[in-house]
Amino acid sequence: MRQVSLHQHGVYMSTGSGAGVTLESPQGDKFEYAIKLDFPSSNNEAEYEAFLAGGELALAAAVKKIVIYSDSQLVVNQVQGSYEARDEKIAKYFLKAKNMLGKFEEASVVQVSRANNATAYQLAKLASSMAAIRSRKITFISSERAAIEEREEVICIDPTLLSWKEEIIRFLTKGV
Repeated sequence: MRQVSLHQHGVYMSTGSGAGVTLESPQGDKFEYAIKLDFPSSNNEAEYEAFLAGGELALAAAVKKIVIYSDSQLVVNQVQGSYEARDEKIAKYFLKAKNMLGKFEEASVVQVSRANNATAYQLAKLASSMAAIRSRKITFISSERAAIEEREEVICIDPTLLSWKEEIIRFLTKGV
């Protein structure tokens, strides 16, 4: 990926903090991240965490040109130079963000409404709600139909076709 659009959002909620990031190439390849922040942070700090995480993910993917979309008025205006970073912690975030942006050949930051940043917002909310989970391993399952709906049965009429299980059994028993 040489160029991406990055949507980011950070959120602080009573359940915890989280960051949501989406990276999208001009060809439409999309990568979505929900990042649980396992440390205390304010809403603005969570916004910067999302900004930095998205940028670092883009750099790791060898992106050269990036447009970052954020609904955080504070982050956008600080990075663009309109606002001053007065808080000591936010000033550190600001400097790290400016340093990160300098690693791209081209980088721009655009403020968008929350409505135009909905996916990143939803990912951030998901991540923040996971804070109560701590280190437990949770599997998310998606169901496309209600459990009471009838399932289609597929019958294999060619006995020479192997089931997907046959290959696993053959590997486990014979190493083939």
